[in-house]
Amino acid sequence: MAAPKKPRLIQVGPFVGVGERKAAECLDRELPGGWRIICNKELVDPDGSTREVDFIVVAPHTIFIIDEKSWSGAIHGNETGWVLRTGESYINPLGKVNHVAKRLAGLLRRNIPRLKDKVTEHFVLPRIVLSADDVRLFVHDPRIRDQVVRLSEVGEHFPRIDRQQAHLASIEPFAEQIVAELAGLQDRPKIPRNVGDFEILETLDCAGVGRTLRAKHRDGSERILKLIPRPSTAVPEDIAAYDNLCLREYEALKRLSGESVAPGVDPYFS
Repeated sequence: MAAPKKPRLIQVGPFVGVGERKAAECLDRELPGGWRIICNKELVDPDGSTREVDFIVVAPHTIFIIDEKSWSGAIHGNETGWVLRTGESYINPLGKVNHVAKRLAGLLRRNIPRLKDKVTEHFVLPRIVLSADDVRLFVHDPRIRDQVVRLSEVGEHFPRIDRQQAHLASIEPFAEQIVAELAGLQDRPKIPRNVGDFEILETLDCAGVGRTLRAKHRDGSERILKLIPRPSTAVPEDIAAYDNLCLREYEALKRLSGESVAPGVDPYFS
């Protein structure tokens, strides 16, 4: 008997970080044969704004929009925002992924003939996938139970939901048309339009590892951002050592800026 066919991973460009790569490998390994996984796309809203999409998974009966988060440790929050163990706060990411799911469903209903007449229930489902092994959620939001998935749960969660969806609003007759439409979406740009609270204005020349960007904070002030990628290894000890190296560089620059030898620096880790 032939081995089951693995999911087809449709990837455009490199992954943004270790967490995305880890999630892609897990989805490709754990999901049933024949499922399609489309990575690194961008959805343009009618008003011209864009939404980046980490993964679009096309199952036999369902489409899953997945936003990967590599945040680790304890996360506290509510329906409005999440606070990381570092003290950084973010707008609740479930709002974004739910918005993207609705927009994508609308696009497909417009562009796939007969889909809007045959599939009237929800068929694009939003999910957050948490890729860090030590993440712990203390978030008061009723959507958490259904829409947030740990990486270790991927192989059980998505097939179970897809089986349930078969009796509600299956996309099965339109699957190939949907895959073609999704694969043709705009690719995610190599340089992000936003990094946290910063809007990227331009890329600057930079020697060595990492990228240097001119950016505007949401308070209106401008900064020079230096983006340093973590090592591709997923071994926690190596990543911790690399983070400590970056922190030592930051502390040195901070001391020099206090002596007016170097420009001021702000810490920003993600």
